[in-house]
Amino acid sequence: MNFNKFKFSLESKILLIVSLGLMLSGGIITAYYLYHEQSQLEILLLKQSRFLFNQIQITRHWNAEHGGVYVLLDEGEEPNPYLYKVAPSKGEKADIEPVLIDQKGRRLGLINPATMTRQLSLESEQHSDISFHLTSLQLINPSNKSDTFEKQSLIGFEKGVLETTEYSERNDQPYFRYMAPLKITQNCLRCHGFQGYQLDDIRGGISVSIPISEELDFSYRKRGETFSFVVFIFLSTILLLVFSIRRLVRNPLNELTRMGGNIGSGQLAVSDKLDKDDEMGKLGGVLMESDQALQVKKEKLESYAEDMEKKALYDSLTALPNRLLFFDSLRGALTEAEEQLSGVVVLFVDLDKFKLINDELGHKMGDELLIEVAARLESCMRKNDMVARIGGDEFSIVLSHFDTCKDDWMIVTRKIIAEIARAFILDGNEHFIGCSIGVSEYPTDGKIPEQLLRKADEAMYAVKRLGRNNFMHYSSKWSKGISMSNLAIDKEHLHMLDLLNQISNKIEAHHFDKKGILLYLKQLHADTVEHFTHEELLFIERNYPEAKRHAEIHQQALKELNKSMLDIQKAETTRQQCAEICFTIKDLLISHVLKVDIKYIQYLREN
Repeated sequence: MNFNKFKFSLESKILLIVSLGLMLSGGIITAYYLYHEQSQLEILLLKQSRFLFNQIQITRHWNAEHGGVYVLLDEGEEPNPYLYKVAPSKGEKADIEPVLIDQKGRRLGLINPATMTRQLSLESEQHSDISFHLTSLQLINPSNKSDTFEKQSLIGFEKGVLETTEYSERNDQPYFRYMAPLKITQNCLRCHGFQGYQLDDIRGGISVSIPISEELDFSYRKRGETFSFVVFIFLSTILLLVFSIRRLVRNPLNELTRMGGNIGSGQLAVSDKLDKDDEMGKLGGVLMESDQALQVKKEKLESYAEDMEKKALYDSLTALPNRLLFFDSLRGALTEAEEQLSGVVVLFVDLDKFKLINDELGHKMGDELLIEVAARLESCMRKNDMVARIGGDEFSIVLSHFDTCKDDWMIVTRKIIAEIARAFILDGNEHFIGCSIGVSEYPTDGKIPEQLLRKADEAMYAVKRLGRNNFMHYSSKWSKGISMSNLAIDKEHLHMLDLLNQISNKIEAHHFDKKGILLYLKQLHADTVEHFTHEELLFIERNYPEAKRHAEIHQQALKELNKSMLDIQKAETTRQQCAEICFTIKDLLISHVLKVDIKYIQYLREN
């Protein structure tokens, strides 16, 4: 049983458990007592019934050995007619003189064992509550007809049952009934041999009925006395337990609770109220030692928590906020902007030519470049602004407290472009890169973080298409500059871009779910196949001369996409490696649109 769901004190729980144990023990003892008492009563009744049955048997045997007994017949009385008026069926019928006349002329009738038993039974019923009855399944005398209990018993005797019992009522009084079989002996054959019986055959049986009112009254009285005694012992034990538990458990537990409430202070001491040699005192000592150990661990955990929080919310390379913290900060900025009726601007910054430097100089130089880029971006920020690295060479910036009627964000954007355009010193040499910036604005372009980032990403995508190293606001008319002259193709490009952003969000989520990432990648693969199919159908429709070559490039892109998915499926692939692989996929697909698709875009516009 679960006691935790009940709001009891430990003292009450212990007392309740012990009480239940005592009640269970008392119940078992009482049940055993009642069973034992019932068994003893049945043994006594069986003994008495067997004694009466045996006494009847003795008188019957005596009667049979003497060939019956002649007694004076009352006026009009006749001897047992069943001794001489039954036709024989097997053997010789007994030669019986049913009536004799004595010297005084009196009529004497022969009384056989059956008649004697019946007459004794009638005498017993007149002078006592105990009765017995002779009966058989093969009746000669109809007066000896059996009742239900006797009939079932007789059937059982034929199957080998030695004796039967039952409890019943007669005249609203309880009775114990007993019945045993009567077997044919040598003397019995004198009267019953002609019926076909043989030695040891079952001739019938005698049932004995004994009133048991007095025995039951005595039993109930003893049960009441026993129950009262058990209740007295139970209550006395409970009172003793209450006193003992309060003295030995509650007071020490209260002291331990007080110590537990102060644990962590580093200043606990074992109270004088606790016996240092028993379990409570030892537990107090353990609490004191635990208090001191907790102080040490607390300091370590605080330091570890700070490190873990930094790892969970900050990029390990640049120390900038990561995607998770970026979205959290953006939500806060949007809430504040809604209250103050101010604006929020989201910048999506993607480095130009970073991949070239990363491939030529190696990842180490690429990491140094990213660290320097992060420092330059932070130098362009105001007090309330925030810059985050959201993956690869992509950065996002939140600009807060802007007047929605002015374009103050342009000052920050131009400053960023100028800073990134300055030379980077890598391995002793100057290297130049640029950046493309997409801009979205709250509430004009969206009211939730995901929507604002996606639209800033789309605007950055347009900058890449139109020449790079520049910025563009989502709400400006940039769509014509990147349009493929086909509404369905344009929609598919933006859908693929949205899927790529969802994959990045999944990788940067607090709980790293590789299966979820693979599901998004499978969807991206299916949508990319569908997109390439639509493009190739458009090639055929518009007679594009480079259609075959373009289709081969599609197949190569799908092959690389499949390889990237297989790399992520490997068990040893880490979150960081997944991020790098997905960044490669994003670069592959966007580069395909900006570099490869531009040829047929020009063809479509000219034709």
